Amino acid sequence: MTEIQSLKSKQRILTILMFIATCITALGSEQLAQLLPWAPTAIITVLVTGSAWLISQYGTEARVVRAEEKKESEILNMMEDEPDAR
Repeated sequence: MTEIQSLKSKQRILTILMFIATCITALGSEQLAQLLPWAPTAIITVLVTGSAWLISQYGTEARVVRAEEKKESEILNMMEDEPDAR
């Protein structure tokens, strides 16, 4: 059986990124434009939109992949444990 890796470090990094993304999304494009007057509107729009996507999508991605890997491992272990039915 393979050893399951811890997601603690990855989750901490993700939490920091999610905090930043939440702040960017909460500020919105108008306030972000005031904070970053040198940045073009297109870049600010991409930042806000990308942050909103990050919040909604990426937060659960690691857990979904981990659950799929665990279930696949369980199925493979069950197949190895079953006697050959020939």
